[in-house]
Amino acid sequence: MLKLQQVSTMTSCMSRLLFLFLVLSTPLIQSCEKDETPPPPDPEVELPEVTTTPVSMVTLDAAVSGGEVTDDGGDVLVSRGVCWSTSPEPTTADSKTVDGAGVGSFVSSLSGLTAGQMYYVRAYATNSAGTAYGQQESFSTESLSPLLDNLVAYWSLDEAAGLVAKEAAGIWRRALSQEEVEGLYNGGAGLAYPF
Repeated sequence: MLKLQQVSTMTSCMSRLLFLFLVLSTPLIQSCEKDETPPPPDPEVELPEVTTTPVSMVTLDAAVSGGEVTDDGGDVLVSRGVCWSTSPEPTTADSKTVDGAGVGSFVSSLSGLTAGQMYYVRAYATNSAGTAYGQQESFSTESLSPLLDNLVAYWSLDEAAGLVAKEAAGIWRRALSQEEVEGLYNGGAGLAYPF
């Protein structure tokens, strides 16, 4: 009978230990389960916001514009500037400036323009979401005076190159050699007046 009582006590003790093991291990088992809660979404990157500064200081072949980036769209700006074309809605595939990066105002110098030509300009800003454009502005470069409209070429003094022959439409220019300059002033075929 003693053996039977010992077995019964052992069984009771083992069931208590098993119960205690299950009670204590349940939180551990539950903590190893996969968390089904999705992580919070990353903030979505959007296109930047940019406005175009009206064009000013227009000359025969240059002008000044710029813009202001008011929002970077939640990402670092890669570039900003202005783009221009003789066709409406210019893009960065057309002529453009690159004027730094970041939020804020910037000034852009447009050069290499043709006299008497209509241009369209827009500010742009680029981040990882793409390129955004400001409102379109238009302007015309200064025209040669009506007295010079039929002029084919003219001479001007260029500080770096000396006397320079320029085609009136601005397509070509060439510095004259010393012999050519002396020929003009000493009864050469053409007339030249120093400026």
